[in-house]
Amino acid sequence: VRNPRLGMLVRLLLATGMRRGEAEGLTWGDVTPDGIRIRGTLRRDGTLGPTKSGKERSVPVGPDTARSLAAWRLRNGRPGDDVPVVGVCDRSAWKVARGAVCESLTLHDLRHTAATWWLSAGLTVHAVAELLGHADAVLVLRLYGHALPQDTSRAGEVMDALRRQAAEAATG
Repeated sequence: VRNPRLGMLVRLLLATGMRRGEAEGLTWGDVTPDGIRIRGTLRRDGTLGPTKSGKERSVPVGPDTARSLAAWRLRNGRPGDDVPVVGVCDRSAWKVARGAVCESLTLHDLRHTAATWWLSAGLTVHAVAELLGHADAVLVLRLYGHALPQDTSRAGEVMDALRRQAAEAATG
């Protein structure tokens, strides 16, 4: 992404699974060295409304994203806590950026990507639901269940190992 502000927005969406409006409404006061507090979503009228679930949530970020955010803040003159991190997305810039990758790619697809990556990396369905702000983990299963490991070939080995572990604990 050649547009730096759009690049930061894309990074935030992939790193946190936030909705576009949540990222656009994010201020520097919501950013800590290890995570992001999602308090609301930016409405079309420019005001901050509640999140879709009506609940605030926190999403941890890794060191690479934390460094990128720190560098972004420095690059922008160390703005105060009430200043937006990225602000409103320029939709024409997104159309240009996605044209280099996939014409049908939406910013919301980055949220789906984050959820899929989390599940495929082994986070529980309940953890991903919490990170995304879903009240019901069933929704995560329905939308992203394809990302869960499907390998059943080791089921017998796994059960034998767990049985041995339980027997050892009981005897000793």
